[in-house]
Amino acid sequence: MKHLLFTIFQVLCCTTLFASEPIKSALIFQKTTHNFGHIDEERGVVTCKFDGVNTSNSTIEVLKIVTTCGCTTATYSQKVIEAGENFSFEVTFNPLGRPGRIEKEIFLLVSDSPHEMKLGITGYVNARERTIYELYPFDMGGGFRLKSNFHAFGYLEHGKETTEYIGYVNTSESAISLDIIETSPSGFLKIEYPKHIEAGDSGDIVLHYAISDDSTIYGTKRDAMQIVVNGVEAYYPLTAQVVMVDNFDNTDDISAPKLAISKNIIKFGDVNYPNDVVDQRITLTNEGAEPLIIRAMECSTKAVECPKGEITIDPGASREVTIRLHAAAIEDIDNPMVARVYIIYIILSFPFFLSQIFLLKTENGENIENLFAGLFFLLIFVTLLGVLNLPGLG
Repeated sequence: MKHLLFTIFQVLCCTTLFASEPIKSALIFQKTTHNFGHIDEERGVVTCKFDGVNTSNSTIEVLKIVTTCGCTTATYSQKVIEAGENFSFEVTFNPLGRPGRIEKEIFLLVSDSPHEMKLGITGYVNARERTIYELYPFDMGGGFRLKSNFHAFGYLEHGKETTEYIGYVNTSESAISLDIIETSPSGFLKIEYPKHIEAGDSGDIVLHYAISDDSTIYGTKRDAMQIVVNGVEAYYPLTAQVVMVDNFDNTDDISAPKLAISKNIIKFGDVNYPNDVVDQRITLTNEGAEPLIIRAMECSTKAVECPKGEITIDPGASREVTIRLHAAAIEDIDNPMVARVYIIYIILSFPFFLSQIFLLKTENGENIENLFAGLFFLLIFVTLLGVLNLPGLG
């Protein structure tokens, strides 16, 4: 039987998460952070080791070690730690193309705690000198190059506006004409750019989002744009994304709602492809003084269904929510699937949490390491685990 192992990581972003102290693992590490100091970008990969010990009287199983960047990998062979036994694993960081500050997190999922353990690496990468082609890596044709073809604006509160810039350069020996056509406009984005760019000139494409204070629009808005250089459509599209949230100017720490979550590791169990539809539930509690309003829940894949419409949780009350997996809707069962679930809610400073789905292919019980982790500046994981059974595959 061939299996696919999928994991949903939900990263919850809020000021207060649990009413009680989380159950901590008996696996204790000598250090929780390693500082690489200053390293040169051209030096190549650097490695450090985290050493720990099982301080309990029972066996601890290492379920998974997850890193939050493709530049960081964790290597370990010991999956079962006996009582009193030492445990160590290596973390490798590749500085190539990542100049500046290093702040990466490593999350351990272990059998004796429902919560993840968090370790980290820090340091600073000294940048090497870059060519014009490295500074503007996206070739849009005709000598026109961009620093990036995607920009995520983050949050945009109602009644506010935000502006970002995407750098360009004309590397050709002649002037070019430029046109940018919105192929799927959100209605909230304005674009400013020159129609004519001389040879060797550089500048910025200006992207400007704005939303009125009385808007009822919440959630992620994405704008796709077609770049046309000298009348020829570029291979790469230009994409901008923003998350519409409530205005928090008149919200203070005392009156802000506080979201607590019941648990952060949930196991799906066996899921049969393509027939199964599997539900998992988590309980959300408002521990604040004001009502907690969840404006919207979103997911970027049809395979995962989230609750629709607004959800209001009164102070001291709880609400059980369901996340449903449709096995038949998984588009590519042979490759890792990455998706995000967003929950947009009213809370001071931190308006939503991010979920990620990882689809891991396993054969003969061995995981093929192919995790994707987004930029995690948030706090808590909710992990949903399951095995996808594929009929007819031996």
